[in-house]
Amino acid sequence: MTFIVEPRDIRDVGTGLLDIVVPYTTTQLIRLALKTAQELAAEIPSRIRVLRMQRVPFSLDLPHSPVSLEIIQQQTRQVARGISASEITIYLTRDPDETLVKALRPGSILVIATRKRWWRTPQMRLKRLCEKNGFQVALVQSK
Repeated sequence: MTFIVEPRDIRDVGTGLLDIVVPYTTTQLIRLALKTAQELAAEIPSRIRVLRMQRVPFSLDLPHSPVSLEIIQQQTRQVARGISASEITIYLTRDPDETLVKALRPGSILVIATRKRWWRTPQMRLKRLCEKNGFQVALVQSK
């Protein structure tokens, strides 16, 4: 497990707390990312936010997810159980990447877990997108 955060002024404006964001990717990977985020939060005054983007196809109205919102909420809460996440937010969206970038606060650090592969994983693409938009990302690789 490896994560690197380059030192910079990363405190959330107004609260003095570091904003650690864990985007929901897969059930197994988010558990690893939340564990790493909690380890980071133990060392620095911070709060952990879990953001889940649920894609809604254009054939459906935006408030009508193809998956029941109750199931999404239950699944997300179950994964975050035992982690001191101070905020869990679920977004119904047409464009998950754009919504994630807009949901991030200035100075946020993202913790994203990925499987170790020789090809670029969706999580690696997400890391690249967030870094391109000026956010710091800690990429945790599982075995």
